[in-house]
Amino acid sequence: MKVIPQLVLIVIPSFIRTETSCGVSESGDDGRLLANETFEPRARRIRRLSSDYERDLVMDTIQAADYPANVHVVVTKDSYILKLHRIPDPALEEDTDDDKVESESPTDNDVATFRGVVLLMHGMFSTAADFVVTGPENGLAFILADAGYDVWLGNARGTRFSRKNLNLNPKSAAFWDFSWHEIGINDLPAMIDYILLHTKQRKLFYIGHNQGVTAMLALLSEKPAYNRKIIAVTGKFQQFDYKNFVENFQRYKQGKPPYYDLSKVTIPFTLFYGTKDFFSSSKDFKKLIRSLPNVATFNEIPGWTHMDFIYNTQIYVNVYSKILESMKNCTNI
Repeated sequence: MKVIPQLVLIVIPSFIRTETSCGVSESGDDGRLLANETFEPRARRIRRLSSDYERDLVMDTIQAADYPANVHVVVTKDSYILKLHRIPDPALEEDTDDDKVESESPTDNDVATFRGVVLLMHGMFSTAADFVVTGPENGLAFILADAGYDVWLGNARGTRFSRKNLNLNPKSAAFWDFSWHEIGINDLPAMIDYILLHTKQRKLFYIGHNQGVTAMLALLSEKPAYNRKIIAVTGKFQQFDYKNFVENFQRYKQGKPPYYDLSKVTIPFTLFYGTKDFFSSSKDFKKLIRSLPNVATFNEIPGWTHMDFIYNTQIYVNVYSKILESMKNCTNI
C-alpha cells in the first residue's frame, strides 16, 4: 500500500525505551556524552566533527528572524550522525553562561507559557529548512515557537545536514543503502530519546511531512514501546520491496517484504492530504485512515499539491491553525 500522507500530529509517550546511541550538544552546552562510557571514543570523534555543524542555512534563517537557535548532534545505533536544529523555549533552555545572574533564569511566567516539546520531521528530498524557509510569518517552526513550544527540527540520514557516518563514506553505495524503514526504526528513536533526555520531559509532540509520516508509522509498528498502548485493530502497511527474492530474503528472511502491522500504531493522529498530491492518492489516504486505530481527525484539502503543505499562502488557515488547535486540545501531554 503506497501511502505518504502530508502532515501528522502525534504524542509520544513517556515510557520510551532508550536506544543504544549517544548524543553530543553542539550549541554551547557542556558537550557531555549522553550515553555509557563505553561510547567515549565515538564521542571524541563526534567532537572533532563539531566545526562542520556550527553554521548552516537553517541556523542563519532562524537567527536572522531574531529567534534563538542551537544545534545538537546524535548518533544512531548504525552509526549515522544526525543533526538536530532547535528553537529553544526559554523555560527549557539550559543556562550555560557562567556570567549570568540568578535573576536571568526563566521566570514563573516563562514556565506558565510553556506548552511542550515538538519534533518536526521533513519529507522526501527535503531538510529541516522546510519549516523555516518561509519566514516567521508562515514557517511552522516559528509559529510553534511563538505558541510556546520548544521546537526541534530533525534531519534524516543522507540529507545535507546529516550526511555522515562513523564507519561509512558518503561516496560509498553502502552509505546510501537505506529507506524510510531505517529512518523510522533508527533515526527517529535516536532523536526522540535524545530530545526527551535533554529536555527532561516525559513526552513530545511529533509533526511529520510526507516521508516523515511514513517513517513514524514504521517506528510505531516495529517498536510499539513508542506507543501509549496497543489496540488490537487490524491494518497493513508494507515495507520497502527490493523486487528481488534474494535481497528481500537477506533483509526480511522471506521472499516478499513483511507488512507493518498498523494495529500497533495506537497514538492519536491528525492527518492532512492534498487531492492533487502526486506522491499519494485519495484511495490510499482513505485506506490509511481505515487502517490506523486512532485517527483523531483527518483533513482532505481540494486542489493542494505536495509542496502546498510548505509554500501555500493559505497554509496557516488550512493546516497550521488546525495543528495548533489539536495540540492545544491534547489532554495527554
